[in-house]
This record gives sequence, structure tokens and C-alpha cells, in this order.
Amino acid sequence: MADKLRHWRAWEGLSEAAILKSFPFLSQNARQALVAAKRGRISFSPSANFVSFLDPRYPPRLRQLYDPPCGLYYGGDWEVFREGALWIAMVGTRRASSYALSHCGQIIRKMKDFKPVIVSGMALGIDGMAHRSALAQELKTVGVLGSSVDEIYPMRHRELAKEVARQGLLLSEYPAGTAPEHWHFPERNRLIAALSDVVVIIEAPEKSGALITADFALELGREVYVVPGPADSDRNRGGHRWIQQGAKLLMDAEEIFLDRGWAGPKENCGNVRGASVGEAAGSGSTMPAGLGDSERKLLEMIDFEALHIDKMVDMSHLPTPRVLGILMQLSLRGLVEELPGAVFRRKP
Repeated sequence: MADKLRHWRAWEGLSEAAILKSFPFLSQNARQALVAAKRGRISFSPSANFVSFLDPRYPPRLRQLYDPPCGLYYGGDWEVFREGALWIAMVGTRRASSYALSHCGQIIRKMKDFKPVIVSGMALGIDGMAHRSALAQELKTVGVLGSSVDEIYPMRHRELAKEVARQGLLLSEYPAGTAPEHWHFPERNRLIAALSDVVVIIEAPEKSGALITADFALELGREVYVVPGPADSDRNRGGHRWIQQGAKLLMDAEEIFLDRGWAGPKENCGNVRGASVGEAAGSGSTMPAGLGDSERKLLEMIDFEALHIDKMVDMSHLPTPRVLGILMQLSLRGLVEELPGAVFRRKP
């Protein structure tokens, strides 16, 4: 009877007893939710962009879950699932610092030659940066939603969602017209973890949805990496706790592939051409030609917000005289300006 879930109108004809006794791939709570929906006479319409649990195209990895979705609604190219590349989830806080956003963009830029599929949750902060960076590097990207595919949340990511659908895939287990609810996001996070080979945490406080994704990943036997951040920042405490508990500390994107036995491109991995982090973030700013690695690093930091010199020293791990010298050179080139109080910003 599970095949009836492919067409919701047929499902509505089932008795409540049949629903509760059938569908072994659904948890008891999920079956009770179906009964509740039936009693509420919620009408579900068949969708062309729907793949049921029994469809051969259904992602095998989702079957590993205790409560896999009975089907997936999607927008974009389902053929992304035929990609033989590594699927890498990039997760982190919605209130990401410039340091975290910069590192997210750098990591994905360095992955370009390995052609992974970048998975995230379409949220603000790290999620949005991960999708934008993947698009900028012409990588496939998959956005897993906590709402239906036609109810993009947050609203400011509607244009981003269109770009993701054009170059990759949007996924949801919720039928059309479903608005986001707070309990949808942990449900979404289990899908992100299940779909991915690897989960990378970039800046996550101790109470963070990114850590829920990591928990699911651990249960499913996925590898978890953490990008370290400033030790005095509460935004990193959750990720650092995971390092203490055995997650791998990620220093360079190439490590993910080397750990899995890939002998991929090495000479180009650290110097991949493509859009800058500023371009990927949609800020409209570009990186001038002829910058060294340290100059680019500092400029990317203040591309998002003005920073005090001490903060830049902490974030860059460069000595203070070196940072001051670089900022002076960038200032002479008209790229940086100093504000009162030893604060620097990218010159408009």
C-alpha cells in the first residue's frame, strides 16, 4: 500500500487503521501525523516534481534514516543525484562572522578542481555563503529546505534559491504551500546529514542547528570536520567542543579528499581561479589582481565589516607588524581606509 503515497488523493482514501498498520518505513509518530492530517481533511495534490519512497530514483542514503521521508518534492535537476562526486555539507551559524564567511568561501574555492556537490540548508549565514560560493565556482549545490519548494525561507534567499535550482537542486519533504515551522529545521538537518558523505562545521555556538546536523551525521557514520576559529568567540564553542570529542580539525579543503584516498589535483588546489569571496557573497566587490595570499586574506576579512587591528591579527594569525604593513600597502593602493580607533574597512 505504500505506493499509494505517490499520489496523495489515493492516500486520502485509506482508512485510519490501514495507515497506522502500514508503511513500515515510517515511524509511528509519522503515521500518527498522517492520521491527524486525514482527520483535518488536508488535501494533498499530486506533483510532477515528487519522488516517492518506492520510486527507483529515491536517494538510497535516505533509506538509512529511522524515519525517512515518504517522498521528496524538488526544484531543479534531479540528475544531480547521478553525480559521482563527494557530497559535502557545509553548516554553521546564521549569525556568521566575516572570518567564518571568508573561510567558507575559501574552502569551497579550493575544492573546485575536485568537483564536489555542496549541500546546505538555504539559511542565512554559512548556509547562504556555501551555496553562493558553490555557484560562483560552478559547482553543483543542493539546498535542503525547512519549508516547501515554493515557500522559500528566508525570503531574502528567493533569488538565491532560483540560482540553486538552475545549477543544482532544491529539496523538501513538505508539499506545496507549507510554511516553515521551528520543528521543520531539525527534520531538514537529518536530510542534510544523510545525503552527505562529509559534514563540515564552520562557526557554531554550543546551541546550534549545525550541531544537530553533526549529531545525525555521527549516527549515520559520516565524517565530521570542524574549521577552527578564534578561541575567545562564543560562536566557535560548539565546533571546538566537537574537536575535543573527536571531530577532525580542518586546516585545508584538500584534507577531506586526501583522507578518503583521493589523489586529486594538488598543484592547483590551493590556487583555484574563480570568483572571489566578495563576489560569491553577492556584495558586488571584486578582488584586484596582483594580491598576495596575505593581502587577499586581510582584504576579504574587511570586505564584510570594518574590523579593529587586534581582531585582524587574531583572525589572520599574522604578527601585528606584518598586518600593519599589509594594511598600509593596501591603503596606498586605495583599497583600504582607516577609521578612528585603529579600525579598518574596505574602501567603497
